[in-house]
Amino acid sequence: MSLTETYWGYVIRPEACWRTRAPTVERVCAIAGVALLVVAFGHWLFPHGDAAVDVSPQRVASTLGLGVAGLMLLWFAGRGLTRELHVDLTLRSLRQVARNRSGRMRIDRVVPFDAIESAFIRRSGIPGRPAQLFLRLRDGGRVMHVASGRLATLEVLNERMSQDLRPVHVQMKGWKRIGRRLVPEAKPVPEPGSTLVSI
Repeated sequence: MSLTETYWGYVIRPEACWRTRAPTVERVCAIAGVALLVVAFGHWLFPHGDAAVDVSPQRVASTLGLGVAGLMLLWFAGRGLTRELHVDLTLRSLRQVARNRSGRMRIDRVVPFDAIESAFIRRSGIPGRPAQLFLRLRDGGRVMHVASGRLATLEVLNERMSQDLRPVHVQMKGWKRIGRRLVPEAKPVPEPGSTLVSI
């Protein structure tokens, strides 16, 4: 995994080898999808002499099958195979994002910080297997996968995320928190006939 700092927080990405392989897989899927669509609808441009053969159920079924398979491959290629986790410290939320080979992003899920109960590392019992970092959500105790990698790296990331996900307690005199905003506290209104003396 890798971590990239941004002005609003940081981005957690999977290992570099998969990031270089994912665009190749997407291109292969896109080429295969276009080829299936060409085969599915191309033979209709060259009808046979027998009209009954042209509209046979087998030919229609093969066209639909190849067409659906081609569209599914194109959809899969444009959807994006690279997964990222955006830790937004400004909006105090996590975003699970899918990015395709052209850099277009799609947000799959948004989890506010207050919906997260804790972060923990699950060590692998098999030597050579990477450890995994998870977040435990308050909603039914479900877990959310964050990253996989070396144990030492995940321990550093776990410590940082545990600090970042803690609720922010504002202790500034004259200010109070309403939702995510800081607003000044109301000043006392003097009673009629009295005066405020500042010392």
